[in-house]
Amino acid sequence: MNEATVKQEHFAHEFYICGNAAEAYRRAYETDNSPKPGHAREGYELLQLPNVTAIIERLRERAINRAIDTREEHLATMERLRDAAIAKDKLSAAVQAEMCRGKVNGLYVERFENVDKSAVIIDMVRLICGGSAELTAKALENLPLSPSERAQLLNDMKPDTGRVLD
Repeated sequence: MNEATVKQEHFAHEFYICGNAAEAYRRAYETDNSPKPGHAREGYELLQLPNVTAIIERLRERAINRAIDTREEHLATMERLRDAAIAKDKLSAAVQAEMCRGKVNGLYVERFENVDKSAVIIDMVRLICGGSAELTAKALENLPLSPSERAQLLNDMKPDTGRVLD
């Protein structure tokens, strides 16, 4: 296998960073920044070269190994902190360290409630306007919103006629 040229090595590094063959070609071969059809073809052809793919694969392996090392170091540190907390009878700190280890291992997943933004905006404006539907509608008209956002807000303000009232 031939050695990669400096430009090919530069291309491999740029491709690893951006993941786009045409963009990596433009960066490595210092062409003008305007996209040209030839750049994609040249980038593709460089990706077919064994020495270029070997460089990219080495970069990927190195990044994966660094991530694994970092994760393992983090888990080991949390384990030491947990053990130290237990030794000092600080159970709350020990539980927190163990929960952190669990999060890293994917055992705990934080959930976030998806809030309907338009409902929150309408409620806030309605509160500011003292509950008046007319003043709320006028206030919403003056908010810096796109026409579709404004239409959605005004539509959301209309009473839902399909609901059964108690």
